[in-house]
Amino acid sequence: METFSRLRLRPAASWLRAHDPELAATRRAGRTAIVMPALFALCSQVIGSPTMATFAAFGSFSMLLLVEFTGPMLQRLRAHLGLAVAWAALICLGTVVADETWLAVTVMVGIGFLVLFSGVVSSVLAGASTALLLAFILPVTSPVPFSELPDRLAGAGLAAAASMLAITLLWPRPAADPLVAPAARVCRAAAEQLRTDASLLAGGPGAPSHGQCRATADEASTAAADLRTVFDATPYRRSCSSGSCRNRSCASRSRR
Repeated sequence: METFSRLRLRPAASWLRAHDPELAATRRAGRTAIVMPALFALCSQVIGSPTMATFAAFGSFSMLLLVEFTGPMLQRLRAHLGLAVAWAALICLGTVVADETWLAVTVMVGIGFLVLFSGVVSSVLAGASTALLLAFILPVTSPVPFSELPDRLAGAGLAAAASMLAITLLWPRPAADPLVAPAARVCRAAAEQLRTDASLLAGGPGAPSHGQCRATADEASTAAADLRTVFDATPYRRSCSSGSCRNRSCASRSRR
C-alpha cells in the first residue's frame, strides 16, 4: 500500500516541480487557505460583523494571494505595510464616492489609470496593482452608510496584520531571488560561448573546433531557455525598478 501511494504521488510531485519550480504559488495558496477562512470565521462568528468579515477575507486574499514581494524579510514587511496604508486610503475614497454612480465611475477611471501606470515606475507597484485595484473596487461597488467605514477599515487592518504574520511565520519565502541562479548560468554560458568564438577566429594550434563552438552555443541556448521557464513560472513577472537592477536580474529582457 505504501509503495502504491508513493507511485501515485511521484507524478503529482513532478508536475508541481515543473509548473511551480520554487513553490511560490503553492506557498501563497497555502497561506491564503489558512488565513482567509480563519479571519472570516473570527469576524462573522466571534465578532459578529459581516462588514469586517467581508473586508478581512478579501483583504487577506489580496495581500497573500495577489501579491508576492521579494527581497529580505524587512523589505517585504515594509512593502506590505505600505500596501495596507494604500488599502485604507482607497477604502475611504471608495466608500465616499460609492453613492453617486457618475462620480464612482469617474474616480474609478482615474484610480485605474494611476494604479496601472504606476507599474512603469516601480516593480513593487506593478506586482501590487491587482491588489490595489481590488482595494478600491470592493468598497465602491457596495455603497453603504458612512458609519460602516470603521468596520471596513478594521477588517482591512486585521487582514494586513494577519498577512504580515503569515509571511513571517508560515513557510517564509527564501530571501534569494529565484531568477538569480538561472540568470547567472546564462551569463556564464554566454561568456564561454564568446571566448570559444573569439579563440576560433584568432586561430592558432589551440583553437577550438566548429563542433566545440556549436556545443557552447547550444549550452547558452539551453541556459536561456531554462531562465525563460523559471521566469514564466513566476506568478507576477516583475520589471526592473529604479535603482534595483544592481541586485535583481532583469528577467524581462530574457523574453526577447
